[in-house]
Order: sequence, then C-alpha cells, then structure tokens
Amino acid sequence: MLTAKNQWGETVYIGDLIKKEGEIRLRENYYFCPLCKGKVMVKLGVQRISHFAHVQLSPLCVEYERESAYHMQAKMQLFEWLETESSKVELEVFLPDIMQRPDLMFTYLGNTYCVEYQCSPIPEEIFQKRTNGYLSNGLIPIWLLGANKVQRKQTNLITLPKFQSLFIKRNHTGAWYLPSYCPNLKSFITITNLHPLSPHTMQCDYDIIPQSQLHLPQWLNPIFQHTFYVSNWCKGIQHVKVNIIRFQTDKLFLQELYRNQLHLYLLPPYVGVPLRDNLLLETSPIIWQMYVLLDNLFSKEIGVILTKEIVYKRLIKRINRKHIKVRNHIKPSEDQLAALIRDYFFLLTKCQVLKEIKPNVYRYENSMAFPSTMSEASNFEEQFYNNFTNEKIVWY
Repeated sequence: MLTAKNQWGETVYIGDLIKKEGEIRLRENYYFCPLCKGKVMVKLGVQRISHFAHVQLSPLCVEYERESAYHMQAKMQLFEWLETESSKVELEVFLPDIMQRPDLMFTYLGNTYCVEYQCSPIPEEIFQKRTNGYLSNGLIPIWLLGANKVQRKQTNLITLPKFQSLFIKRNHTGAWYLPSYCPNLKSFITITNLHPLSPHTMQCDYDIIPQSQLHLPQWLNPIFQHTFYVSNWCKGIQHVKVNIIRFQTDKLFLQELYRNQLHLYLLPPYVGVPLRDNLLLETSPIIWQMYVLLDNLFSKEIGVILTKEIVYKRLIKRINRKHIKVRNHIKPSEDQLAALIRDYFFLLTKCQVLKEIKPNVYRYENSMAFPSTMSEASNFEEQFYNNFTNEKIVWY
C-alpha cells in the first residue's frame, strides 16, 4: 500500500512523505488504512519498495495487502507519470459506493478513469464485477497487464491464457491490442496486430515505448502500424493442425471432417484465414471457418442462394451446441458476429466461390477446390496468399 491517512485524517503518499519528513520522523508518526481504518506501519524499502503495511490485517484489505514489489513499483511510476499528464490524479482511492479501490484514478478531458494494474491472475467473474462497478458509476476502467505476465513465444507470437486475454481491447479504429507496463524497463509494452491461431496462441507485434516518450492521448487512443506476416501465419496454421490431430483437442470437429470424408491437412487455403475480428471467437479460425463452409456450401448445389441472416443463424446454432466458443469477456454482439460473417464471405467472393448478387445475398458460384495431396495443399496455399497479398487484401 502506497497511501495512508495520517493522524489528522489527511491522505499521504509514501513517496512524498520520505522526501518531506525523513526516515526518523516518518517512523514516529501514526498512519491508518483509508479502507478498514486499521493502524498501518511504515516499511522502508531496502530490497522492496517503501510502503505501508497493516499491523493487523482486516479481511476487507486482504487482496490489497498481497501486492508484489513489482506491482507497487509500477503503480508508483504510473502515478508520477500521470501527475505530469493529467490535471488530477489520485492513488489508491477507495470508492465506497462500489466498495472498490483502483490503483489510480485520474481525470482527463472531463472523463474520470480508473486504472487497474494487474500482475497476478484473478477470476473472470471478479474482472467483470470490477469493470461493471466502475461503469455503473460513470467511471471508465483501464485494465493494464503487468508485463511479467506477457508470455512471449517467438518474435511475432504470443501465448495468452484466459486471464491475460481479458485485457484485450480495441482502439478507436477498431484494431485489437493488449496494453501492459513494465516497471523494470519503465516502459509501456503494447501487443498489437493480434491474430488468433488457436484459443490462446496469437500472431502479434510488440510496441515498446519508454514512459518518457509517451503522452496520455497516445496511451488512451493508441495508433499503430498494421502488419501481417504471411509466412509466419502459414507455419502457425500448420502447427495448429498438427496439434489438433496429435492431442485430439477437437474430437467433434475431427469426427465431422471424417464423416464428410475430409482430412484436416487437405482443406482449402481459405479455411483458417486471419480476418480482423477473428478475436471475437475463442475457437480457432480453422475450425469455425470450416464449420461455416460445411453448414452452408459443402455438398450444396452450385447456384444455391445464401443470405447473411441464414448463415448467422447457423453460426449461432453451432455456438449454442458449443462447437464454436465466443470470447465471453468481449461479449460480441449480433452485429459484430454478422460483420465477421460478411468479412469472411467477402473473401470467398474474391476467391470466386461466392458471388454477391445484392447486399448480403450470395450465390454459390464455383465449387470449392479441395486439395488431394499435401503437396497440392501447399501449392494452393502459396498461390492463395500470393494472389491476395498482391491485391492488397486487408486482413485486419
């Protein structure tokens, strides 16, 4: 804990106290927890950052007392940074109406923001409860992941378990990103251009910006360059296919392919493509896109008419049967899922599989071409991505 109440009821910040009072006078004074009102003592940092600690811990304050040195260091740095960027910033403010205490609260352009810096996993229910608490009081929550929880696999690959994926959000242009902060580097690390290969593995970029070079408007509305790595994506898709078969992670999907005399390695190259809003679904794009083809085109006669509404209903049926999972914390709306289908069908029209005969109405124009050998599948894939990269198809 970095703040406390002094014996006169004033909120004090440990960093300011050390500068003003000195270590000896600091130990002579009395301080109290703003939340439980219990007595707290000053812990001067030698190996850990200086902070206040409860003399006798109240159940009300258990979760706040467990903060690591990494967490407190980041919170102190962010507080001092926000002091230079915002007209009003407060540290560890208790909000009695919702019984919550954000790490930081600041005001900018008439809006009040609450920063939750999280270095240890919490259940999704608590994440949503806190988020809803802030929103119900007209406050804007900002969840910031501790960079020590970023699991980087390769240069452009990341593993995002369920907890870390809760921090994914969109900027004002609709692009997905995940904000984090590293106190050791004193830098903001933003994971951008997120394209899911499987529920927890994603292609991405890393933007590392030192605190001294970033200003508040850029942090609240980040803008980043869009990139996509075709070669890495194709390797990633193949790796996911290998894992699905090796570990039998999606038996229902494999059984459905088998019933239709299909093999996972011999699917068209437009199964498992990196659409901008693939992140709405937790299910791998290989699986959900193939389900869309099975439900709407496979074994159908050329010339069959499809509408966006029909395709959407079939997608929802798959979701209800748990063949396809959505990312619950993102809570995709009907419009967002319908837009995802529209983006996929736009790609199928570019492949001349479909033809849009009027807005959101499509005709099955040409049979889907399934490769018959691994070599043919590889050639199809290479040709597919070469064609659409040259046409500058936007994947995001």
